[in-house]
Amino acid sequence: AVRVAGHLISNCVTPSWFVPGGAPPFTMYPCPDIAGPFLLAPGGYIGRRQLPSGQWEQLLAAQRGPRQEKGPDSRTLRRFNRPA
Repeated sequence: AVRVAGHLISNCVTPSWFVPGGAPPFTMYPCPDIAGPFLLAPGGYIGRRQLPSGQWEQLLAAQRGPRQEKGPDSRTLRRFNRPA
């Protein structure tokens, strides 16, 4: 949550968060934990629908650890940042 005008509100992602190789900003309000597309901040979550079954599921961010922290040379970020 972020405090805006004295109120706590949930942060949300921008359309570029859904695009591999998308350009920042990825969130409505600054969030250093979300440095690229498809990353979740600690305590974050997202719902998604599996195709073709239509099954809905909720993914929760893991506690901070090596699998959540992507370095600039990580395979994941190289794949997301390559030219289209």
